[in-house]
Amino acid sequence: IFIRLQDINFTMKNTTLKQFFNNIIVKNTLILIICSLFVKGLGLINRIILTRMMGNVGISLYILSLPSISLFMSLAGFSLNIAMSKIVSENNVKKQYSNKYLLKKAIQISLLTSFIMIMIIFTIISPLTTKWLKQENSFYPILSCVTFLPLVAVNNVIRGYLNGHNKINISAYISVFEQTTRIIISIALIIICSPYGLIVTVTALVLSMGIGELLSLILSLFILRKFKINDNTSNKNPTKEIISIAVPTTLSRLISNFSIFLEPIIYTLALTNISYNNNDIMYLYGEVNAYAIPLITMFTFIASSLATSIIPIIAKNHVNNNNEYNNALIKKAIKLSLYPGILISIILTFFSDELMQLIYHTTIGASYVKAFAFLFLFYYIQPPLVATLQALGESKKIFTISLIANIIKLTLIFSLVYVNQIKHQSLILAMIISSTIATLACYYAVKNKTGFKLTFNDYMKFIITSLISTLSALLFKQIFTNFIIAILAISISFILSITTLSDK
Repeated sequence: IFIRLQDINFTMKNTTLKQFFNNIIVKNTLILIICSLFVKGLGLINRIILTRMMGNVGISLYILSLPSISLFMSLAGFSLNIAMSKIVSENNVKKQYSNKYLLKKAIQISLLTSFIMIMIIFTIISPLTTKWLKQENSFYPILSCVTFLPLVAVNNVIRGYLNGHNKINISAYISVFEQTTRIIISIALIIICSPYGLIVTVTALVLSMGIGELLSLILSLFILRKFKINDNTSNKNPTKEIISIAVPTTLSRLISNFSIFLEPIIYTLALTNISYNNNDIMYLYGEVNAYAIPLITMFTFIASSLATSIIPIIAKNHVNNNNEYNNALIKKAIKLSLYPGILISIILTFFSDELMQLIYHTTIGASYVKAFAFLFLFYYIQPPLVATLQALGESKKIFTISLIANIIKLTLIFSLVYVNQIKHQSLILAMIISSTIATLACYYAVKNKTGFKLTFNDYMKFIITSLISTLSALLFKQIFTNFIIAILAISISFILSITTLSDK
């Protein structure tokens, strides 16, 4: 809805370039957004079903286990999707490597990293669940992820390879297929396993992720066999370049994922020190991460889709020194990421209880949503900024920014607990502060590298749009007794305000 090519404030004299922008960038982004919307919708439906079927205890245990599982999956994947996307995109111009040899080496690296990760899990699983998380029930759910780490790693390679060839639509379709099958399988396994107890049910829920990965890998390999690309006969070994991109990117992601891994551990430690019991801590952690955050960040899939779409394009244009084009693309990505964030933040601020009740059949976490939704706006523009830095080869800067932001977050999670007016709210406040710092740092890093910047008019448009939509929310909430009609009216008002304020 919001994509208007006339917003770009420079003239593309090259007709071929303009056609490229219209046909590749917009097409790929729209495909990603539509598929991501579908996946997000399926995920939301899945979360609703899981919450109602498993109850607060089951979903809280699942959410408490997820940070550890996500960390292991990220390490096993070794950021090979990003590395392959960048290298393959540049290789289409430079012709340095054989595509088949590049793919073969990347898969070998992925299998090695996943094997190392499995060994680490077997080593730390016992102290992790009993001493750090203080939840012995999480032992088998976390341990079960070893069954599908190699699948995650190989999937990362193949999707990065396809993205590097601008076949982003294929990756998007595979993601839809994976999410659909995983939801169906997870619901079936919960129904089958629920008579055997909570631990078995949550473990089965984790294993459904593995089955989804397996089915998507089979589909990816089938597509890859029919996917013919002109190859060259180069025998140059790409291992060094793959590792040179994957290591700093993984370290950057490791900081973020390790921080998420440490979140429940530090949160548990801090709240235990002020006499909260383990079950209450698990519920409080679940309240934020199972209910509030998924709703607040509902539309970040648009930003993530844009980020995935622009990496190979910015990388290719950076090689060709086309900074003017890249700067226009970055600005477009920021606008398309931020505007949905503004809309959902306003809606959640005024209708948090109603939406929580509608979606989750409970108001757990609604107070967090109402109080903090608008403060997450910076989080919405972080993905395209990070993607830009990755495409420009600035992985070390991303690592540094991520390290500082996550140290701040973990420090705040622990320290704010001891402030009487905050206590258990330290978790969400730390997330807000650290994400804001990281986003601002990424923005200035991109600015220093490319000369890109948002103008005063851009800032005013964001502010005016927010004010108009907030006033319309106040008005429509009083006029309409049905909150769904009020939300539709607010959304229409928001779209009209964007259309009016857009550059002609």
